[in-house]
Amino acid sequence: MSSRRYGLLLNGLSVAVMALTPVMNKWSMITLSPLAASFYNALISLVLTLITIAMTKTKMVWIKQPVVWILGLTNCLASFCNT
Repeated sequence: MSSRRYGLLLNGLSVAVMALTPVMNKWSMITLSPLAASFYNALISLVLTLITIAMTKTKMVWIKQPVVWILGLTNCLASFCNT
């Protein structure tokens, strides 16, 4: 795929996302609780990140420092305690 075609594809996807955002926001404010909305937001972000990593063939590096994992865990717990 040429860089021009790739750019057009990304532009088209961006337009599609921007067009669907208001509809999704209205739907989510009516039907979802804040906790469910944050969970779905994190899930979609994870899926899109993994798709991007797979498409770009980027090698994932796991961080083995316990401090980083503890910070992530406390951040996760704080998100659930605030709702």
